[in-house]
Amino acid sequence: MSRLFPQSLPAWILLIVVAGLLVGQTATLVIAEHGIADTSRSFELFRLGERTIALSKLIYAAPADTRKSLLPQLANSSLSLSISDGPSVDTAIASDDELAELEDIIVAKLTRDGVSDVRIKEEPSSGSSQVKTHSPREDQGAVEQALSEAASDLASSGRFVVSVQFNDGQWLNLAVAVTPEPSILTMENLLFYVGVAFAIILLSLWAIRQLTGPYATLERAVKAIGEDLNRAPLAEAGSREARAAAGAINWMQSRLQDYVREREHLAAALAHDLRTPITRIRLRLELLKDAKLKRSLNGDLTEIEAITQSVVEFASNGFDGDEQERIDLVSLVEAVCDGFPQAKIDSETAATRVVCSGRPIALKRCLANVIDNAIKYGGRATVSMMVNPRSVDVIVDDEGPGIPETSVEDVFKPFLRLEKSRNRQTGGMGLGLTIARGIARAHGGDIRMLRRPQGGMRVMLSLSRCADNEARSAA
Repeated sequence: MSRLFPQSLPAWILLIVVAGLLVGQTATLVIAEHGIADTSRSFELFRLGERTIALSKLIYAAPADTRKSLLPQLANSSLSLSISDGPSVDTAIASDDELAELEDIIVAKLTRDGVSDVRIKEEPSSGSSQVKTHSPREDQGAVEQALSEAASDLASSGRFVVSVQFNDGQWLNLAVAVTPEPSILTMENLLFYVGVAFAIILLSLWAIRQLTGPYATLERAVKAIGEDLNRAPLAEAGSREARAAAGAINWMQSRLQDYVREREHLAAALAHDLRTPITRIRLRLELLKDAKLKRSLNGDLTEIEAITQSVVEFASNGFDGDEQERIDLVSLVEAVCDGFPQAKIDSETAATRVVCSGRPIALKRCLANVIDNAIKYGGRATVSMMVNPRSVDVIVDDEGPGIPETSVEDVFKPFLRLEKSRNRQTGGMGLGLTIARGIARAHGGDIRMLRRPQGGMRVMLSLSRCADNEARSAA
C-alpha cells in the first residue's frame, strides 16, 4: 500500500499542491454555480412579477372588447399573451413555496387594479426549440450572431405560465421564457482553467525545486565528505535554513578533520617515540652472547616495528603526504606484482592501458595489501582487470579454501583476524584489508570480496577512470 504514495519530499509537496489546487478549483466552481443559480432565480422571479403587474394594469385599463387587439403589440419572442374565459394554469396551488409567495405578492399589489386571482406554474424545458435557428452567415456580425443564439436559447428553455383573473371574469394568460442559467464550464473558460492550473503546477515545480534543491546539495556534500574528508567546504547560500544546515555540515567536516589530524599526529608521535627505545634495545642486544636469545628478541623488535608501522598507516589511510597525480594503473599493478613471486598478472591485462587519478604510493600500498592477503591465505594470486566506460576493476583471485559468506565483511574490520593463530606471519595484524579499503574509498572507489564458484576468494578494487581514457585507448 505504501508504494502508492510518494517516496520523496518533492513528490509529496507536488501532490499536496495539485490536490489542493483541484479541491480549491472544484469548490470554487460549485460555489459559483450555486451562487449564480440563486441570483438568477431571484432576478427571474423579480422580472416575472414586475412584468405581470405592468401588463395586468395596462390590459385591465383597456375596454374588454379591445383587449385582444393589444396583445400582438405587446408580445415578443420571449413573451406570449392571450385572453380567455378560463386560466391556462389549471391548479390554484403553486408547485413550490417561492411561486406561492410570488402569487400573494402580485395579488396584493393588483387588488385595487381589478385583479382577483393569480396563478403561476413553471414548465421545464421541452428540449426542442420553438424558433427556427440558422447557421451563422458570413455577413452576420458578432452582435447579431449573439442575439440569434440568445433567442434560440430562450425558445428552447423552460417558461413561466401566469394566469391573472380580472374582476370582470376574463383571464390574462402570460407565457414568459426563463432566461437560461449561464454555464460555468464552457470550452473557453475550461481552457482558461486548465491553463491556469498548468501554470500553477509549473510554478509549483519550480518552487519545489528551489525549496528542495539545497537538501539534495547537502546530501551530495555529506556523501562527498565520506569519500574525501578534505574536500572544499560547502557554500553557505540559499534560505536561512539551508545556510544553517550547510554551516552545520561544514562545522562537522572541520571537527572530523581535526579528529583525523589528531589521530594521525598521535600515531606519528607513537611511532617516533617507540623508535628511540627500539634502537637502544637493538644496540644492547649486540652485547648479548646468547645467539638464540638474540634472534628471538630481534624478531620481537621487528614485530613491534611492523605493528607500529601498520598503526601509522591505518591512522593516515596510507597517504603520508602523497600527492594526487595521473597514474598508469596497469604499470602500477605490474610493479606491485613484481614484488610478489607468487603473483601473476593476466596477459590481456598487461596489454591494456588505463589512466586513473590518485595518489600512487597509497594505491601501491592498497594493491600490495590485497595481493599479500591473497598470497598469505590462498597461496597464489592472479591479477586481472575489467575496464568499464567510467571505471576499472582490479580483480585479485586466490586459490585458498575461502571464507564463509557471513564473514566476508568481517575481514575489513580493523584488528579482526579470521585466522585465530597468534603467528603474525600467518594471521597478520588484521589491518591490511582495512587500510586497503580506506585508501580505495578515499579515491572515490571501493573494495569488495566474494566467493569464487571454483574455490577461493575474489577481491575487486574499483576505481574511477580519467575522462580521456577512451581517446588514449583509441590511439
